[in-house]
Amino acid sequence: MLWNPVTRENRYLPKPNIDAPDSQSYPLIVFGFVPESNESKVVRFNSYYTSGKILPLPDDVFVMQIEVYKMSTNSWTVLTSNAIPCNGPGHMSLENDSFLLLKFDPPSRTLFLKGAFHWLAVNPKNVWDSCAAVVAFDLKHEELKLISLLESHRILYAKEGQLEIINDLLGLIVPCSTYSPNFEIWAMNDYGKREPWTKQFHVELSTWFVRPCGYWQDSFLLMGEFEGGRQKSLFLFNIHTQERQYILKSGSFFFEYFCSCVETLVPVSKGMQLLECR
Repeated sequence: MLWNPVTRENRYLPKPNIDAPDSQSYPLIVFGFVPESNESKVVRFNSYYTSGKILPLPDDVFVMQIEVYKMSTNSWTVLTSNAIPCNGPGHMSLENDSFLLLKFDPPSRTLFLKGAFHWLAVNPKNVWDSCAAVVAFDLKHEELKLISLLESHRILYAKEGQLEIINDLLGLIVPCSTYSPNFEIWAMNDYGKREPWTKQFHVELSTWFVRPCGYWQDSFLLMGEFEGGRQKSLFLFNIHTQERQYILKSGSFFFEYFCSCVETLVPVSKGMQLLECR
């Protein structure tokens, strides 16, 4: 179902063509707009091992399936019947396996930037591998791309990090060590190049019970303080001064991350022109 939070209207989508295996967790579903074609799309990713297990068995095959829904046609299109190759830039060798870095565990942290959805992916053949990569799905051309390999020796614990938009750049927040409250913020200054990542900030915290929920703006982070697995407060954290500005100081709730959006008055049932509300 599509829902416009501004107009409070909704639209039920037709059933997708692909049924995920019963043993698989929920597919990853994203929504975006292509201004060049004035088209809104929903993209649904299914990924699983043919054995149906969470972890791969010997000789297991990892499968990635993608289908796209277009509002203009009110229908789904399957991009492939079994797997999608990941085409990386020429300087990024995928060695012998074009599906090497495509496994992600929904609901992954997904960002929309430069006309594409981005997420962290890992090697489906070795889920314990500490290496990770940034994979993107170009919404206009409907294709997967390998954006960057995150070598574990350079960006430690990248696999445990989360993607963010850092001052209009693709960024990554990574812990300094497993279960550490301290973290680093990296940004991709030259999008899609081999060595584009530079460290922007190193943040040390005095408590273990705080974690970043996302980058706000002007060196502010949205942080969550938790207790017993639940968030009990939300606050803006100034990276330079370490000062806190509380948004919600007491409570008991779950909060994963926040995202930005463009408000529109266009009905989800008809009309494709995007109107930005100021």
